[in-house]
Amino acid sequence: MLGNCLVVLIPCNLFPFECDPKIIHRDVKAENILLDDYCEAMVGDFGLAKLLDHRDSHVTIVVRGTVGNIAPEYLSTGQSSEKTNVFGFGILLLELISGQRALNFGKAASEEIQVLQEQMKEAHASEMDSIKQLSFEIETARREEEEMRSKTQELKQEAEKSKAVAEELEKKIELYLKQTEGAKAS
Repeated sequence: MLGNCLVVLIPCNLFPFECDPKIIHRDVKAENILLDDYCEAMVGDFGLAKLLDHRDSHVTIVVRGTVGNIAPEYLSTGQSSEKTNVFGFGILLLELISGQRALNFGKAASEEIQVLQEQMKEAHASEMDSIKQLSFEIETARREEEEMRSKTQELKQEAEKSKAVAEELEKKIELYLKQTEGAKAS
């Protein structure tokens, strides 16, 4: 088909400056190239085509066509000319030579969605790990605080016991000293 496209399409349909009036197809793509019984290629689907007087260089119209096959200048300005046919034909040749679509939104979009979903899962997993780590650290801090309060309470109780023992010991020492002084005096 590639050879047929080069032989048949270039002279007649894709370089419409040869025609009067000029034909601006606006949707040159593989789906619009038809093969006859002799496998000769012909351009079909002229539903978006516009006729252009040979004196005009372009026509300004609402952008129509297949995404990926629309010439950038037509897309940005709305001005279509025979150059838009040439761009579309270039994309067609690229697809024929490479065996791939110029833009495959279905595959690209699904791959991009998968990548985004994986990134979201990783981010979510990372956030969950952070939350788990933070929860662990908070729980550890709470346990340590409780242990410190318990130890502080124990130390306070021991200090009170020690104070009571010290006071008792002081009383006994004072009593002993009084008794020993009283015994010396007699």
